[in-house]
Amino acid sequence: MKKGDCFKANYDALLTKPFNKGWFLCHGVVTGTAGPVKDLQYVHAWLEYQELVYDYSNGAKLIMPKALYYMMGKIDNVVRYNSRQALILGVRYKTYGCWDEMFNAYP
Repeated sequence: MKKGDCFKANYDALLTKPFNKGWFLCHGVVTGTAGPVKDLQYVHAWLEYQELVYDYSNGAKLIMPKALYYMMGKIDNVVRYNSRQALILGVRYKTYGCWDEMFNAYP
């Protein structure tokens, strides 16, 4: 399965948002629901602002209610980073994510 650009795309998108004004970069486990990813669990990244999700992966500009996004993706084990935390971790690890060790068990 080809991997997407979710970590870079959403990290970069976070940098265009007002700094530490309620935007969060999120990393979490998605369970695929169709096609070649059906039942496959993998780590994904997106942004959250209040009760909305913004996902800029693979050139998309998806905006939807957080509850619907979580339900559709069967999302679990979410870690949220504010702008400051994301910048620090990106520099420290020299990567756009994912940074939490709990995600090491997933592709």
